[in-house]
Amino acid sequence: MSVQFLIEELDENGLSKGEAKRWPDSDTEFLLDEEGELVFYVNDLREDFRYKKTSQRDRYDFVLIPGQYHLWARAAWDNSVESTKVRFNITLVDNELDAMIRLMDTEGHEYTAKVCPTSTEVTLVYDVSIWGGEVFDSLSYAFQIGSAVDVPVTLSGAFFDETAFSTEVTFATECTKYATLTVDGIVTAVYWNEEDATEATDVVLVTGILVDGIFFVLDMANPTAYATVVDFPVLAPYTAASLTAATMTFFATDTKCLQPYEEKIAFEIYVWKGIGDWEKTFVYGEEEVMIESDEWDNDIRITTEYGSATSTEADSVMGTMVLNFGNMDLAIIFGTMTVHDCCGTDCTLEDPCVDCGVGGNITHATVVNLGFSLDNVFFSEMVLERYGLDSILSFDGFLDGATPTIPASPANATLTIKLADALWDSFEMDWRFYDDGMLFEGLSFEPIWTEGATLAICSGFATKTEITYVGTLTADPEKVGVIETLLTLVATAIDNSGNEFVFSHDFILDTLPPTLSHFSAFRNQHINESWIEFAFDQKPETAELDIVVAGSGKFSYDLDDAEEIEGQENTYKLETGVTLPFGGAVTLNATATDLAGNVGFSTKDATVSLSSPR
Repeated sequence: MSVQFLIEELDENGLSKGEAKRWPDSDTEFLLDEEGELVFYVNDLREDFRYKKTSQRDRYDFVLIPGQYHLWARAAWDNSVESTKVRFNITLVDNELDAMIRLMDTEGHEYTAKVCPTSTEVTLVYDVSIWGGEVFDSLSYAFQIGSAVDVPVTLSGAFFDETAFSTEVTFATECTKYATLTVDGIVTAVYWNEEDATEATDVVLVTGILVDGIFFVLDMANPTAYATVVDFPVLAPYTAASLTAATMTFFATDTKCLQPYEEKIAFEIYVWKGIGDWEKTFVYGEEEVMIESDEWDNDIRITTEYGSATSTEADSVMGTMVLNFGNMDLAIIFGTMTVHDCCGTDCTLEDPCVDCGVGGNITHATVVNLGFSLDNVFFSEMVLERYGLDSILSFDGFLDGATPTIPASPANATLTIKLADALWDSFEMDWRFYDDGMLFEGLSFEPIWTEGATLAICSGFATKTEITYVGTLTADPEKVGVIETLLTLVATAIDNSGNEFVFSHDFILDTLPPTLSHFSAFRNQHINESWIEFAFDQKPETAELDIVVAGSGKFSYDLDDAEEIEGQENTYKLETGVTLPFGGAVTLNATATDLAGNVGFSTKDATVSLSSPR
């Protein structure tokens, strides 16, 4: 037994627009199974939608145009026996499933059948686009990349309707390369389940819906390479570049292949320092490497940007290497690039390119190097940062304190300064004193110097010239006058490369002697005791005190006999041990010496007052 299918188009209200038509044509009938059933997937209506060719009366360019329809079956043996009508929609699909694979370099240049790079590596981009999958519930792709000698690599992913992806591949061997794209899809088939009298669905996996691919060939010749230092300054004899950064460019080119870059291009940075040289090697593609120093914290950070450019005649790669230097007291920097091409015993070529240049004395390796001298710091600057000012300055004869005090006789104090640098032959220095930012000309420092050597491995060139300056301070009394002020000694040294080392230290210059600023005398009104109170305008270290009482004579003391009055600066109380006459006149004579050695004589008068003891 068999049945015929009929389809009728509906209007927007769901009513029939006219005559029902046989589907897919006037002759086709569908045979029922042994149980009198036919499993028919509604998705099968898609079959032969477009440009259906038939010799029957109902020939259509499009069997079913987008719209609403009824589908039902009738018995072939009795047209009056019909099934229930099932409603469905036809939606126009603009695109069929399709894909495109483009092979490009990293600059966007597109290749077809061959790639002729000019370096020992080449990075190529597979750019894949898949579209027109709207009729599928979901899709998946497998993209396999391989060659005659390489183990294939497969990329896979799932998507809906359409997708696009790209992947970079670095090649290094000569042979035919290929990439194959396979797309599978899942659709949901809808049918009528007679047993349950319900609509049912099946998920169907359709494999190999789309298979596409691309292949090309690689070849090579001897690579060409060179290196330069960008914008390097012109140097005078016996000098080095005072730089904190330098840029090296490395260029390599070959007519066929420089792949893979990380296996075929290597760099070396060598830092010559006499003792304790540094060396660092890395491969193409490493964007940042460090040459580290534990002792002086003068690491070298190397940052490299890589690029490539491909034409029909050549492929080129370039590395722009920026070296950022820590403090380096003289070193010679050598940069080397070693380039290998792809030639090897496993290479298999079938005339990949014309005029490859293969043959003759091909070594398949090129080495280029360059170098420059570097000196970007005065070594004593590094010493100062690491060990502090005490490693440079020492004092003898200065008065102790948080800030050294210059004695009243500056020539009695000696200042010793030790400086060192690897490239330094002019030892004259600039010594200046400043008072609150203004040049102070009343004090000078003109030391003598002696030359020696010291060793500092890893700071740059290991052997340093060390100069020791020893001298005393010279004061001009007329220019100094009587003052107490904070002076700053600023010293400047310059090495052959123009690196300045400026350091400073504060000193107290005090030529102001302490003198009396207050004096009063007291007698206890209840008992026969007397005392005096007095103050100095500067803090005294010692003082000789004489109390002169009219009609009674002179009584002598020193500062140790007095006690400081708490809360009052430089103010003292002295128990006289003698009775001072009430209302009588007394005089205090004081000869005081301060920390700097300044001596001052002063006198004050007072009248004895009655008072209770403090």
